[in-house]
Amino acid sequence: MELDSSSEGFSVDSQLRRRLADALRRGLNSCGGVQSQLIEEIEKANAYVDGLTIERRKIPDLLFKDLDVKFSTRELQALDTYFIKNGLGGLSGVLSSHSILRSLANTGQAAFLLGARPGAQFRTNSVSSWDLRSVTHIVRGIDSVATGVHFDIQDVLLRERTQIPHSATAREFFSAEDWHQLITQRNGPNIISLASSRVNHGSELLLSTMLGLDPYSRPDAEGDAVDAPFQMWWEDDDAGRIPSRFIMDRLLLRDGSAYTASMRKYSAALRLHDEIFTVDYEASVRDEYGLIVCQRRKDGRIFLCIAGLTGTSTYATAMALSTAPLVIPFDDSPYPPVLWGLAKARVVTQEGIPGDGRQVSAVDLVQTGVWQPSRRG
Repeated sequence: MELDSSSEGFSVDSQLRRRLADALRRGLNSCGGVQSQLIEEIEKANAYVDGLTIERRKIPDLLFKDLDVKFSTRELQALDTYFIKNGLGGLSGVLSSHSILRSLANTGQAAFLLGARPGAQFRTNSVSSWDLRSVTHIVRGIDSVATGVHFDIQDVLLRERTQIPHSATAREFFSAEDWHQLITQRNGPNIISLASSRVNHGSELLLSTMLGLDPYSRPDAEGDAVDAPFQMWWEDDDAGRIPSRFIMDRLLLRDGSAYTASMRKYSAALRLHDEIFTVDYEASVRDEYGLIVCQRRKDGRIFLCIAGLTGTSTYATAMALSTAPLVIPFDDSPYPPVLWGLAKARVVTQEGIPGDGRQVSAVDLVQTGVWQPSRRG
């Protein structure tokens, strides 16, 4: 941790300032957004030392104006004690490089978006058991780096194209739903969307928002298929599906030409830039793929989408998140960079057992990088 000192106090650079702001925003959220209450909580944490607190004006200057706030030695001591007592490991923990899990923990609130289908019984929705396992794994990972994080779960009911009125776009149709408003509001919780756009409309909106693309439209709309750095394809894709920027109707390369590397019949595929990763569901032992896509928004929130070609590969990709050496970039530009990672999972299907016999035997993060979003976002 590096602090620059002057006669006016200590200051931090823009990246560390954003990390400090994220941690204080978590405290502010737990206080119902009341700044005076946050100051009181800092003072309570330092009750053993008379007068150890932080100047009140510095909270809004840091959180809402992104000013180069300077802190006295006593104020840094007060913050250090406050962060320790709130499970963030003190100033050193707050200002150190942030893994995705620690970044998710720092604001103290996270909402999961899970794709759902109408259940077989009246007034029920069904969600994937693999998605629920993914939620459990991520929550445990966050709990391992910080305590006291509040979690919410929103189900995203799957709709078909025919259910969208002719008088409205898909985005207009979904705009009144709770999950949609969680994404579009400012200063809300971190968002974690599980599974691909094929089964989760929340993933479509989250990915499009991160990358600056128009959601719920075909990838070749207006001839700009290259704007989407990845796309998925399934042999058994539903013709009634709502269009997605991230789903191909045909197995194509990025330039729009057909994928002809092999005459073998594939069940599903992922196109990442100019590479095609294929999956054969008929193989009892096979490799499957999923993506981690993450962005730190201008308001400090974290957007995270974990999307596999199947529920199994989504879960495997969530497993890879726990050990992934990924640090979310800090950027003060209007178009923050998007961090991504490709997970490769070995999936084994055990025959002769009831229910879903698929198991994940191994998973690795095989590629990582950063995308610069479209300037239209």
